[in-house]
Amino acid sequence: MTYAKKIEKAEARIDWAKPAAAVHNQIRGLSPFPGAWFEADWGQGSQRVKALRAMPADGSGAPGTVLDDALTIACARARCA
Repeated sequence: MTYAKKIEKAEARIDWAKPAAAVHNQIRGLSPFPGAWFEADWGQGSQRVKALRAMPADGSGAPGTVLDDALTIACARARCA
């Protein structure tokens, strides 16, 4: 048996500049606790959003850009939904 170090808040923050597969694995690995998260501003100031599920999808855009109403967000090489 080995011990793992405590996961820091900064490690749980999603970096959309990473490839979609890496973002997907981060969300999957941290769900449901402590949970991967990102900050978004949807007209009410900056809010923390916890991502519990994701799946890679085709498409393109600047990393971190919301691409559609299904909350598909662009990553470095492919987008994550």
